[in-house]
Amino acid sequence: MRETLVFQGVLALIGVAFVIAGAAYLSTSVPLGLLGAVGGLLVIGGALVVVLRKKRTMSAHPHK
Repeated sequence: MRETLVFQGVLALIGVAFVIAGAAYLSTSVPLGLLGAVGGLLVIGGALVVVLRKKRTMSAHPHK
């Protein structure tokens, strides 16, 4: 579980970086900026979903 949390934390940080870079890029190219920001949000959302699923699985099967 700990390795998963660390990996998902790293993915969430990468997602935050994409959101910041996408927002900064909006002044240069709106479509690419939006693509970066939305991509970052999807990465963050995916990381959260994996952590929540893992947490739910661990609470349902505490002996694993």
